[in-house]
Amino acid sequence: MTLGEGQTTRHFQTAWMERHKESARDLLCLAEREGREHRVRLSATSGETPGQYFTSRDVAQFMARLCSVSGDKVSILDPGAGAGILSIALIQELTSREKRPSAIRLVAYEIDNSLVGTLSRFYTWLKERLREKRTSLEFEILSTDFILANAWRLESSLDFFDSIKDCESLFDVVICNPPYFKLGKEDRRALAASSIVSGQPNIYALFMAIAAASLKEDGEFIFITPRSYAAGPYFHAFRSWFFPRMRPEFIHLFGSRRDPFINDDVLQENIILKARRLDNWGTGRKKKNVIVSFSQTVKGLSHPNRRKGADGNHHCPPRSQPDPAHSNP
Repeated sequence: MTLGEGQTTRHFQTAWMERHKESARDLLCLAEREGREHRVRLSATSGETPGQYFTSRDVAQFMARLCSVSGDKVSILDPGAGAGILSIALIQELTSREKRPSAIRLVAYEIDNSLVGTLSRFYTWLKERLREKRTSLEFEILSTDFILANAWRLESSLDFFDSIKDCESLFDVVICNPPYFKLGKEDRRALAASSIVSGQPNIYALFMAIAAASLKEDGEFIFITPRSYAAGPYFHAFRSWFFPRMRPEFIHLFGSRRDPFINDDVLQENIILKARRLDNWGTGRKKKNVIVSFSQTVKGLSHPNRRKGADGNHHCPPRSQPDPAHSNP
């Protein structure tokens, strides 16, 4: 199912915005609260939350600030939108700058149909607010499986951009907090993305690779995920595909294994990665340092410790201890 802003009637838009006029002053707060409440509802009704860990406002704003995309027109992909907090934070960040885009195109995937209505309302409200800044927002919400719909992109060669220029299906920036859970080897998604699968895959790595394949040349990639892709045989095929195409520029590490998703009671090592789509970047190009920052908790994102590291073969620091939720058997 595809849902665009044109499918929401003007009467519905106006009525919803009037009812929520006061609370909608901070759309990020609304999106954060909706994500938290949605997880509670899922847990209460089914006892399961299918790998969904909703992003906090502090993390969303930190990730949005990493984006350096500029230009009059910007295209954004959010492959696992949830309640929309990451794409909303990114659009708010881009339009708060002195040189803001005049037109933004957003494509958001959310397979959980119970979130699609809320997501549409949030984007509709944001669209109305952006008119005050003379920035147009065109959005499309796709309630289809992102991996199954886009796995074909993984077959692109490293000279992909030689044959496809200015392709409308590619994006300037992708931002995402994907689901995290292991897939069976015979899962349709694992089979569709078999070129990057070694052994039993975790779904977040499939999101990372297909999102990277959806970027224009020089496009920006901003993800928060577990750190387990940095090492281990199960992620070997993923790393062999991903890193020749994506040049890491910024890595943020959390000292706490619980704090990034404290409301979801999840215990794992998380990493925020910003990378740039530059095919064959390691050959014949001037190497650039990777900035590594660290905070013990999410609250420390306002003043993280930073250092520059030499760019080399090890794109992510070695893990300090095993991650029981995502370790290889």
